[in-house]
This record gives sequence, C-alpha cells and structure tokens, in this order.
Amino acid sequence: VAGISYASGDESGTTGTDGRYLCETGRPVTFSVGAVELGSTECTTLASPPALTGDGTLFDISSANMTRFLQMLDADENPDNGILITEGLQAVAGSWPDIDFAASDFDAEIVVPVADIMSVEERMASLPPESLALSHLEDTLSCAYSGVFIGQLAGDSNAAVTLAVSRNFYFTGPHIFWSGWDPEEGSRISIFPYDITVPPAFDSAPFDSSVQIDGRFDTPDSISGSWNLVSENASGTFSANRIGGDSAETRLTGEFFTTDGGGGVVVLDIDGSTITGEAFEATEGTLYSVTGTLTGDELEITATGGGETINGNATVRDRDANGLVEEIYGDLDVGGNFYGSGCKLN
Repeated sequence: VAGISYASGDESGTTGTDGRYLCETGRPVTFSVGAVELGSTECTTLASPPALTGDGTLFDISSANMTRFLQMLDADENPDNGILITEGLQAVAGSWPDIDFAASDFDAEIVVPVADIMSVEERMASLPPESLALSHLEDTLSCAYSGVFIGQLAGDSNAAVTLAVSRNFYFTGPHIFWSGWDPEEGSRISIFPYDITVPPAFDSAPFDSSVQIDGRFDTPDSISGSWNLVSENASGTFSANRIGGDSAETRLTGEFFTTDGGGGVVVLDIDGSTITGEAFEATEGTLYSVTGTLTGDELEITATGGGETINGNATVRDRDANGLVEEIYGDLDVGGNFYGSGCKLN
C-alpha cells in the first residue's frame, strides 16, 4: 500500500509505491491514514491488517473491515496492481474522525471518507465485498511468505531440511513442501497446506501421518519448529532461512530433478526480462546461484555452484491477468527437469 503514514521511534514517513517503511528495531511501528490510526505492530519486514488489529487472523471483523477500507481508498480501485492513496486524499484525511474497525455497522464509520473521495477524486467510493477483499489479502500474504528456505534439523538427526512455501504448487492454496534429507537414509518428504495467519503457523499431522512437523514463521524470512518421526522414535527441532532475493516483480518457487537421482528446490525472481535466484541440491547440499533471461514465453537459466554449471530452458505455462509469469516447466542440460509456480510480489 502506498500513501500510508508510519512512525517508529525516530523513524517516520509515508510508504512509497513499493509499500516499504522504516522502523527502529525493538520499537513498535504505528500506521495511519491521516487522522485514522490503523494500529501498531512490532518492527518487522511485513505489516498487514491482521497484525495491526492484533487478532492475527484474516477473518476477524476488524481485519476484514480494515482490508476493505484500504481497498476502497485505492485510486484506481484495482488492488491487484497495488493500492495507492493519493496525496490529495492523504491531505483531507487529516480531518477524518477516528474509525472503529470492529463496528458492526461499518458503513456508518466511513461516511466522511466516502464524501471526501467523491470531492477530491470525483469517483463513487464503496466498500468491496468482504469475500473479494479477503481473497486478495490472502493472495498477497501467501505470496509474501512464498519462497525457498533451507536449514538444519537438530536432535536425533542433523540432516539438511528444505521447505518450498508456495501459494499454488502441487495443489491450489497456500502450502508447504518439506524435505528433510539424510544421505544415508534418503529423504523424508511431506506436502501439506497451511493457514494464513500472522505470523503463519503450520502442522503437518492432519495431512501426513508419517512425519509430524510443527512450525511457524519467526519472520517472513525465517522458519523454526519441531519434527517427529513416530515410527522411528526420532524427533528434534529445525530452523531454516530464506534464500534468493528480497524483491522482484514475480517470484517462482519450485523443484528440480536430475536423471542421476539428484534434486532439490529452486526460487526464481523475475524482473522484466532478468532472472535471478538460487537453487539447493538436497542430496549433496550444494547451493547454486541462478541467472537467466526471459524472452517472450521462453526462459534460459544458468545455475553455478559446487564447481559445476547447469543450464536449463523452460516455457511459460501460465500468466496472471497483468501478464506476469505464474507457472513454468523446463528441462536441464544434465538430464532432468524443473518447474515452478508463483505470484506477483511488488
């Protein structure tokens, strides 16, 4: 969201087109639109209505109403390309009365903003339906948390662990691909959905009886939790950190497999025609740096790491309504294939 005011210790300002803000570590950050305070949260890299209302869930009435309010303020009424609160609307918002986002009659709370939108921007403003507003919020948050995380198990195993977190990877909806790898015993793979809360937490038990995984996002860039292989009486903890860049137009999260039995996870960030990213080969524990180009619907990538170079070519299988890449599938020159799906980040 662009055009929201923020304050945290000695830091203050207004979010720009990329929605970025500054905050002091250890100090809360407070957000507002003119005289309307949206709420406060701890200094972290991602803020959202669920975090600001304190409930942490999308479907809390305060979170839902705040989401609808912000989307109503959007200058072009299309949140899919970002939300922009114009300078003119920011100026008149300084005289708005405070808003009770938990009010059951929320329309009565926004009478003044609606009138000012008509006066300043000459458009009829109305709250979007709750279902559409929350669907957009869920897509935005699941996209923000998507990516590849690599780390280590602790306890009865010190195996490497990889997590591919995606909005739409194997099946529809936010979910996690988990692989705890032991070169001597093979991999333990589990795929399970997770609910978007703030911060997101997950539990594999209802979906996979072979391994119990409980975890949470400590930040959008780090995950920790516990694991338990009941059949082998083995358990412990794990932690993992994001690999890849921190911003792009589109982020693709996926996997790759080679004909010699290798494989791992890959994250590709696409900005225009430029591709950057990283891949982690689970069997050898090798981290690759990935570069490439996008020309039309064709991708060419090069992965370098562990003293070797792997080249790949892929084709775009799907794009979103704005023409950004959402799904790819391709082949590797060493034999094997790779694929990924993703969403718009900025």
